[in-house]
Amino acid sequence: MALLRPLRVDDLDALLPLQEEGAVAALGHIFPQGMPPFPRTEGRARWGHARSDPSIRSFAAEEGGVLVGFAAARGSELFHLGTARPTWGSGLAGRVHDEPVAEIAA
Repeated sequence: MALLRPLRVDDLDALLPLQEEGAVAALGHIFPQGMPPFPRTEGRARWGHARSDPSIRSFAAEEGGVLVGFAAARGSELFHLGTARPTWGSGLAGRVHDEPVAEIAA
């Protein structure tokens, strides 16, 4: 059974905080002091563009009706991938990775 489904515009309200939490935890030390580590406005715009660009396939991972991950691919490139921070270490990221990569390989 597939874990991923196409990303919908109504997913963005759940996706952005999920992506922000992961970005702050994993990348917060990279951003300059006083600069927010995750610019939500720009993130929403990027995902909006990804959804409207026919060359980009955007995916949502859902378990039990809750968004737990995301991915995006263009051509042979997987360029977005993330999972909810509470799922880190569970193997979910590997599953979110494997579906679009299999689609790319096909």
